[in-house]
Amino acid sequence: MDKEVYIIRGVSGSGKSTLAKKIASLHELENKKCVILETDNYFMVDGEYKFDATKLHRYHQKCFSDFLDALNDRYVDVVIVANTFTRKWEYVNYSDAAKDSGYEVTTLIANGNYKNVHNVLQNVHCIL
Repeated sequence: MDKEVYIIRGVSGSGKSTLAKKIASLHELENKKCVILETDNYFMVDGEYKFDATKLHRYHQKCFSDFLDALNDRYVDVVIVANTFTRKWEYVNYSDAAKDSGYEVTTLIANGNYKNVHNVLQNVHCIL
């Protein structure tokens, strides 16, 4: 059984979450256990997104910690992390950890045009 990691990058409203769910659905059809991680999820309070910039660094650390836990969970086949990751240094630790754990890594850039539900500026671009 191959272990896979998908790193999904893109600005707010580009479709990262939608793409993550689609990838997970396809793998789940093959009875693979998938975990989706997004820093945005830590800002959800009672089903509502409540961004707090003072918590951003802590939540990024939590996302990475949860990512490492997922890599080490022998029952998890596919780990998907979907964050803005506009610069390579923002996701390279995920890629390196996955490769060190024997996962195949695929990096994708979401570039759809969905409604920005987080009220984040749109004029940001991913840089390889």
